Amino acid sequence: MQNINHFLIEQVFNEKNKNILISSNIVNNNYKKFISLSSSKNYNSFVSTKIQNINFLFSSLDISLLIIDIKEDYLELLKSLSKNKPGLFVIVIADPISNQFLNIKKNLNFTFFDFLKKPITIEELIYKIDNSLDILSSLNMTKSKYKLLNQYKETIDKYSIVSKTDSKGNITYVNDKFCKISGYKSNELLGKPHKIIRHEDMSSQIFKTMWHTIKDLKQVWKGKIKNKKKDGSHYWVDTIINPILDSDGKIIEYIALRTDITELEERKEFLKKQFNITYDKLEDINSISKLYEETLDKTTIILRLSNDLKILHVNELFCETFGYTKEELIGRDHHDLFPSEIKKEFILDGIKIIKEKGFWKGQLKGLCKNGDIKHFITTVVPLKDKNDNILEFMVIRVDITKVVQYQKEKEFLLSYDELTKLKGRNALNNDLKNKKGTLLLIDIIDFKKLNSLIGYEGADEILISVANLLKEESKLTYRLYGDIFAVFYENEKIEHVNTKAINLMLKFESHKFIYDNFEIPVSINIGISDTVPYLLTAEEAISRNKKSFNKIARYNYDINEKTSDFKNLDMLIKIKDALENDNIVPYFQAIVSLETKEVVKYESLVRLIDEKENKIISPYEFLEISKKSKMYSQITKNVLRKSIEFLKSTNIPISINISFEDLINSDVLNYIAFLLQCNEKIANLITFEILESSEIKDYEQINLFINLVRKYNCKVAIDDFGSGYSNFTQLLNMKPDIIKIDGSLIKNIDKDINSRNIVESILILAKKSQIKTVAEFIDNKKVHNVVKELGIDYGQGFYYAKPEDLMKK
Repeated sequence: MQNINHFLIEQVFNEKNKNILISSNIVNNNYKKFISLSSSKNYNSFVSTKIQNINFLFSSLDISLLIIDIKEDYLELLKSLSKNKPGLFVIVIADPISNQFLNIKKNLNFTFFDFLKKPITIEELIYKIDNSLDILSSLNMTKSKYKLLNQYKETIDKYSIVSKTDSKGNITYVNDKFCKISGYKSNELLGKPHKIIRHEDMSSQIFKTMWHTIKDLKQVWKGKIKNKKKDGSHYWVDTIINPILDSDGKIIEYIALRTDITELEERKEFLKKQFNITYDKLEDINSISKLYEETLDKTTIILRLSNDLKILHVNELFCETFGYTKEELIGRDHHDLFPSEIKKEFILDGIKIIKEKGFWKGQLKGLCKNGDIKHFITTVVPLKDKNDNILEFMVIRVDITKVVQYQKEKEFLLSYDELTKLKGRNALNNDLKNKKGTLLLIDIIDFKKLNSLIGYEGADEILISVANLLKEESKLTYRLYGDIFAVFYENEKIEHVNTKAINLMLKFESHKFIYDNFEIPVSINIGISDTVPYLLTAEEAISRNKKSFNKIARYNYDINEKTSDFKNLDMLIKIKDALENDNIVPYFQAIVSLETKEVVKYESLVRLIDEKENKIISPYEFLEISKKSKMYSQITKNVLRKSIEFLKSTNIPISINISFEDLINSDVLNYIAFLLQCNEKIANLITFEILESSEIKDYEQINLFINLVRKYNCKVAIDDFGSGYSNFTQLLNMKPDIIKIDGSLIKNIDKDINSRNIVESILILAKKSQIKTVAEFIDNKKVHNVVKELGIDYGQGFYYAKPEDLMKK
């Protein structure tokens, strides 16, 4: 039991099924005893005698049962609840001589309204609660069954021609489909016998047999009937008539379900007239069947398997595809034709599915005689005898090897730099998984100036020359983006690689880079790291390198931490103050349709208000630091709560950022579930943007989150897509509604051909997967025009609007 004075809404998450509210001094006077007796019950108990607390609980929770003393100041509350929550179960506690209960009951409209006489013991109260909740459960079950039956009726009405007759055969009900196919209106049919639609071609013996079956034997009758429409034309129906009996076995009525088979029967008639089919011409039918079989045999890979999965038959196309002769295959175990990673247990599990569902369909690999692996869409169906026993299995395959190869080539292109013939950032992330060694990050100094000096063509020539120099250093050489390269030395210590970095620097200083007969000076900065994540730590080293004007810098965890301790501590104090003073706020930046430039939604972006220094602090300055304390989840919850408040007041769709840290924090996930439950009517206007980063390792956890929010019709977006950590297969398996293309690819897309190529590749994947796209960091009209031309759906950036504190407005 929870007393309202100590009640926190975030603590409601538990496994109990129902909530009850008690507003009576009986429990207040016997608090400990009530706790002792009710603690094991499958409901939450809340106790309060204050009107404002009662109203708060009803607005925050789903209360199933209210137990309340009769008091004057409760009457208005009960009237309000009767109007707004008529399904509530209510028990009033009053003196036996009081007439208030009867007077109140006349004016109220609750599903269940009961009375307890004073005095009452705690044991009696708990018994009454248990009994009332049992009644509630039974009532809910009855409602559920009624709803289910109604759905069955609606489904049958939607897809079948339905009629009902009384025990004498007079029509008592017809649905719209019956009227539509017969041409009659319902008032023309009700009260009439079915003879009104009987066709003269139907033998009277059929109807004698039908009435004997449904009336005398009281069994279901099935058959085909030709009926007459109101306009004199005919239609055919496949009919099932079922007698409905009462508890004494007497017939109450008959229900008939029909399916329109007119087209099928008319085709049969046409075939009879067209081909004059007789028993003497069965050979012609066999010939046509054989022609179908031969056509299928030439265009489809087919085999037949015995019950123990031995090969009984293969067609020529199967032999041609796999490289075997029929003699080599007949009698062999089917599992021999799979690569080793496909275990026999997997095949046996598939057979179980076939027996349960009647077929199996999926993508499988196949092992050819020469060792090649091919890919197939495979369908397996059982062939059965008249007693439904499986005789054998028919396996039909479609070769999709070229499609799979094409997909792999696309993935390769996304991880490959066409200009320098080096691997890209995606490949680096994949290659470095579980590897030990040291990474060099190489940044060409003042490459933008070089670009403007000799033009794009000249700059490309320099990049190719740099790539060729670096290839001599290691096989694991990459161009990440622009003028940034990386070289990884597997299993080599940082001291040894440091020497190589010095030699590489000297190599660049002495090398002559020639373009158009001119020598071009090229200098580089180098960041070195042997600390995971290699790329991030090497970027940190090269960043400090630029600030200190040294050309080579090693990442040192201890030094890096100590130099920022003071700044971190100062920022943590600011975060704590901001949380205490409610100064963590969302700013909102417009997302617009590129077609119309109209605002379609707002992205919620966290800001910290520093009252002491009178400034707004960007998340880049405080969010990462907050992750080292327990305050990060509090920031997330603040932004979630205030963003939904903004949504409630404006009804304009919003996007909210969610990091991987949030997804693995059960407290944050519970809070999200609570907010969505309380705001279910507007939850469909919320998009959760999952930040793509190298920290994402557990995609199963992400999918659990996606399933949670989609229960409330929320949308899911992948933020910073293409930032370099993209695992396209995994990300697309998440089936996001929206992809937000990373700003680093967008901001220079009007100038950088590589960025444009990557964005075009992302768009191909998105459009094929029916995923909407958003371009971030659009700062000018040129970039706007390019992304609009490429077919991106939405845009975001300073060109349209800066983030604003719209809640104040």
